[in-house]
Amino acid sequence: MSLKEKILKDIEKTGFVTELKTVSMLIKNEWSAEHGTTYEDKDENRNREIDIVASKVKYVNELGFRLIFYLVIEVKKTDRPWIVFTTRPDFATLGWRIMNRTSNIYKWEASDKFENGGHFVPILDVDCIRKNSIREYAFRAGKAFHELEKSPTDKSKVYEALICSGKAAYYLSNRFKQEELKDFDVHKEVNIQIYLPIVVLDGLLFEVFTNHEGDIDVEEKDFIPVEMSYSSPNYRIGNWDTEFFPDIIRFDYLSKHLENIEAWRQSMIESISKQLVSLGKQPDRRFGI
Repeated sequence: MSLKEKILKDIEKTGFVTELKTVSMLIKNEWSAEHGTTYEDKDENRNREIDIVASKVKYVNELGFRLIFYLVIEVKKTDRPWIVFTTRPDFATLGWRIMNRTSNIYKWEASDKFENGGHFVPILDVDCIRKNSIREYAFRAGKAFHELEKSPTDKSKVYEALICSGKAAYYLSNRFKQEELKDFDVHKEVNIQIYLPIVVLDGLLFEVFTNHEGDIDVEEKDFIPVEMSYSSPNYRIGNWDTEFFPDIIRFDYLSKHLENIEAWRQSMIESISKQLVSLGKQPDRRFGI
């Protein structure tokens, strides 16, 4: 065996090869991708790295509307199959509970039925986000995790990867101060940023759940959405724990998953554009790129 062959055989054991392949796949699907982006871990009070941050921008010039999708990706390679215990998702979480940052996207609607004579109508509404969502047709969500034949004393790589992608997405979506709710202005640009925490698994993924007969069932999966309530004073929002909604995707399924995300993204662009026009933002060339 030549030295080159030895090197190639050895590095296949590492997760970095999967990272390189993931970046290549992202670029092939017209995503911009960066390795080793840092984020602030508030629990450890230090900077850490997330494996990949990918982005795709759509600017609807005539409406002055910009939508940016970010995929915040942690990559893991393992010989131990990952096992995810799932249940029915909590009410109204799949499909639309996504991290986002928005600007100039609210319209004040006057009404006697609401306190103070009105309420805010968001452009990024539930129906817009749920249509063609990658999570909309998932009947169960991951709640607990295990690795086959893992020692009880070993740390959970599944949990660590999910929390890492969740914290990184949280940091990226909160890098800048959120703007206060404001009346919609047809003369100002509209910017919407979506942040999706993702764990790409180079290995086997299994779901454990209770079937209709009440028995425990096991199925091999390519994609499992996860719901996590993260209890930490450093991430608490008021009196509420922070919730992360990462996705676990097998590397072999990533190409198909990116196609599904693209269909969701295009649907969101169309829905938001229609909503902008309905709120009075007529096609105009005044907005710059």
